[in-house]
Amino acid sequence: MLLLSGATASAGVFKCTDTGGNVQYRDTPCDSSTHSLRKLGESAPGAVAPDARMEKTQRLLDAIRDERLQKEQLEEKARTDELQQRRHCNRARDYLRNLERAGRVYDLDESGNRVYLPDDAREQALAQARENVRHWCH
Repeated sequence: MLLLSGATASAGVFKCTDTGGNVQYRDTPCDSSTHSLRKLGESAPGAVAPDARMEKTQRLLDAIRDERLQKEQLEEKARTDELQQRRHCNRARDYLRNLERAGRVYDLDESGNRVYLPDDAREQALAQARENVRHWCH
C-alpha cells in the first residue's frame, strides 16, 4: 500500500482545467473530463523522500501564487483601463456640451488673444466632438 501511494505522489504537479474553466492543481494526471495544460516539475523514481515531498509542495504553492498574482495584475489593469475610459468619456461629453451651448467658439493664438472660428469650423468641431463621445462612451 505504501509503495502505491509513493508512486502516485512522485508523478509531479498537474494544472487541470475543466470544461467550465475552473483550474485545479493536482498530483495526479487530469481525467478525461478535464484538460491538462502542463505538468509542473519532474517525476522522481521510486519512493518520495520527505525533502522531495517538500519540494513538490513548494512547487505547487509557487504555481498557485504565480497564478494568483497574474490574475490580480489582470484585474488591476482592467480597473485602470475602465477608469481611463470613463475619464475620456467624461471629457468628451463636457467638451461636446460646451461646444453645443456656446454661441461662438474660439481658439487662442500664440499671444493669448481669442480667434473666433467661422461657422463651418464650428460644425467640424461639433462633428469631431460627437465622434469622440461615440468612441469613448460606448
